[in-house]
Amino acid sequence: MSNTPMTISRLIEFLGDDLWSESKYRESAIIFLHEIADIKRDEFVTFRDDDYIEIANELRKRNNKNSTINRKINALTKLLRAAQKIGLIPHVPTFKRLSEDRTFLRVLSKEEEVAIIRSMALKTAIYGSLVEFLVDTGMTVGEAIAIRWENVEGRLVHIPETTKGAARTLPLTNRAFRAIADLTGEIRGPFGRVEQPKFRIAWNEVKSELNLDADQAVVPTILRHTCASRLVGHGLNLYLVQHWLGNRDYKSMLKYEAFHRADNFNLCVTALEDIQR
Repeated sequence: MSNTPMTISRLIEFLGDDLWSESKYRESAIIFLHEIADIKRDEFVTFRDDDYIEIANELRKRNNKNSTINRKINALTKLLRAAQKIGLIPHVPTFKRLSEDRTFLRVLSKEEEVAIIRSMALKTAIYGSLVEFLVDTGMTVGEAIAIRWENVEGRLVHIPETTKGAARTLPLTNRAFRAIADLTGEIRGPFGRVEQPKFRIAWNEVKSELNLDADQAVVPTILRHTCASRLVGHGLNLYLVQHWLGNRDYKSMLKYEAFHRADNFNLCVTALEDIQR
């Protein structure tokens, strides 16, 4: 075990390039680490609980929300654990995640989406295609796996009624269409051979690789939330998005209200212009 004093900056220099695969998420994580290195510049042999507290307090002074502080310190913890693994520091304390506003619905950023798709595809190509399909359709994992080729007609996919969701027929985005078009060799349906438990294992492995393992909201359902939030954010009303998702209870849609833009009047102009055509 080394007793050589370390700094966050040195650890970034030694280990930063190997912590994450090349992606936009990696770039964000490295930026987080450099910000923390600027906060904690002094040398240390042992990283302590008080160091976490000092960093969190300074990030809060910089107007970071608790959820953002948690993500930044997650990146730091990954760096520290890598340093501990090769004997540069003796111990990494456990950071107690800060409480987050429960009215805030966690969705994926575009960078996180790209990183997850890429990493899942490296596990097996069909997993990457499934994640793309889920983000662009808002289906549940179970609904997507249950799709049979007779449910697909051109660029439309029919989702049969289940105990959890209403039947509906969705047009596919270009990306969602390509995702299943690349799987025409599958016998039962595009995702028929995907087993949910194995998909979940791969998902959790990717979470760890991307330093999202401490974020309890990053489960496969976040793909559905991400789809819905984007639809609402682009001006679609909650009733339409409710039917797109197959939700029977309108109350389940209220969590997406925060993404609604009340000033998106361009949609009004588009509707009125269409009438004149």
